[in-house]
Amino acid sequence: MTSPAPVMFVHITDTHILPSPEARYHGVDTAATLRRVVAEVVELETRPAFALVSGDLTDGGEPEAYARLAGILQPLRAAGMPVLHALGNHDNRPAFWATILGRSYQPPERHRHAVEVGGLRLIVLDSLIEGEIDGEVGDD
Repeated sequence: MTSPAPVMFVHITDTHILPSPEARYHGVDTAATLRRVVAEVVELETRPAFALVSGDLTDGGEPEAYARLAGILQPLRAAGMPVLHALGNHDNRPAFWATILGRSYQPPERHRHAVEVGGLRLIVLDSLIEGEIDGEVGDD
């Protein structure tokens, strides 16, 4: 019996993208940092099967910040790499859904999904409790 082929993926976390190009997160231009990371990932000799980008995706959950995030991540998609998102405690479901998913948020719905990539089943859960640092995974 042969072993399954390894699946390489990239996990990018706590991007804390801000709504304006001039804004800084603790003095750091998070958008510029993420652009450099994305450029390096796209140039890898061995292409990752997918990218998991987990929260905090934005710092304040503004629609403009999600729009900037989508633009920054576009080269990954253009390179044929699926991009999966997981929310963090700084994120905002309605703005995320409208800007990233392109649809209206219907409370109490959560952004959770399962995908298979390269024989690997990845399950992404939404544990966000808006306005709280902690998270939770419910029975549903």
